[in-house]
Amino acid sequence: MIFSEKTFRIFLVVGSGAVALIFWVFAIGALAKNLPLKQLGQARICGWEVEEVSDRFALRARYAYDYKGRAYTGTTLFEDAYLNEQSAIAGLKKAAGRSWPLWLNPSCPESSSLEKNFPVGFLARASIASLVLIYFSFVYVKKYLRS
Repeated sequence: MIFSEKTFRIFLVVGSGAVALIFWVFAIGALAKNLPLKQLGQARICGWEVEEVSDRFALRARYAYDYKGRAYTGTTLFEDAYLNEQSAIAGLKKAAGRSWPLWLNPSCPESSSLEKNFPVGFLARASIASLVLIYFSFVYVKKYLRS
């Protein structure tokens, strides 16, 4: 056997800890990006695009807004993705027909978006990875430190 059982269990604890840490970094980063955003009026949409992201298609909006007498521009790549380009174009037509609220960080007006999403997915993954870490740690402690 390449590894002893104890070495393998240490690897499981360290590996699950690394995965949990990575997910928590992503979750906290997404929270730090989205929580300070406040809704401040409507954005002026300058253009829409369909962008291929991995094997799916997402909508990207370019927009402009004014805040405290200064003009700003921004882009938002929407999280909702379409399986093919035709359905993305149909979604683009629907999105172009509605007005979009502007979400803005008042302390950093360059930071803006057309959608504000709570990172439920990242938080769920981080929580599950943490539970796996706790389980592997418990098994290791029970097997090697309490016997």
